[in-house]
Amino acid sequence: MTFKKYMSVCLVFLMLFCFASCSESDTVTDESLPIQTTIPPSDAVPAEVRTVRVSVTKSLGNSSVLQKLKKTFEQDTPYKVEFSSNSNSTAVSVAQSGMADLLWILSGTAADQFIEAGYGVSKQDIMSEYYVLAGPSDDPAGVKGCSSMKDAFLLISEENLTGFISRGDDSDLFFAERSALTASGLVVGSGNSWYYQTKTGMASSLMKADQKGSYILTDRETFLLLRDDISLEILMECRDLKNTYTLIDVNPETIETVNTDGAAVFKEWLSGEHAVNIIENYGIAEYGHAVFGRN
Repeated sequence: MTFKKYMSVCLVFLMLFCFASCSESDTVTDESLPIQTTIPPSDAVPAEVRTVRVSVTKSLGNSSVLQKLKKTFEQDTPYKVEFSSNSNSTAVSVAQSGMADLLWILSGTAADQFIEAGYGVSKQDIMSEYYVLAGPSDDPAGVKGCSSMKDAFLLISEENLTGFISRGDDSDLFFAERSALTASGLVVGSGNSWYYQTKTGMASSLMKADQKGSYILTDRETFLLLRDDISLEILMECRDLKNTYTLIDVNPETIETVNTDGAAVFKEWLSGEHAVNIIENYGIAEYGHAVFGRN
């Protein structure tokens, strides 16, 4: 082999070696790709900010769905979540006092005013439910088929024998009941023999309605929980009394103690697959019927 041919062969091998080396160094394997997620690893979250505080309205706080959400959220993320449950107005006050990072209440005037006053930044509707009207299976007032609770109230008052049991407290359900009464034009008070207030919670009010054989407005979950112990039946779903639960970010510019990172993680997680499955399927295994709808 001549010297010229020898140098040509060496040059070819040198070029092949360089090409292979460059290709190997430029190749990015799947293992080296960063994981794209907004939920940080545990060691990236300081212990003092790992708790997310959520002030919730009582009708949602009374549901076991929150415990299911809490358990899975704490398994999926490095954060803990604490729920404080109060009436809608008190839940707002808790957030205004700086004791919550998120406010989870009924969509409506109180939610809008919370934001307008500078305490909230944005809101997102998470889930909803309809109240139901329960009563005797023979339905003496004929409320089955009514399109609204307003119309049902008119029939119950006209029949004037079976009666209606009200919680008569500061619950979300009672305020919904009062709105339907106002829409019907009926005025209730001490002179109404068909309208009776218990001044107690949902379960005890349902038991009282069962004892008296009266009608009662109730949330579906409490009724399903007690259905084996009472003879009342669900006669109508009140499509005019829809509870939509909205989640509001507490404004960190107004409340300096807000855990904004933790709140953002919880809010994002609620839109994820695990949370959506819990909300949409809650009640099916327990009661044979879904309780909430996902917004």
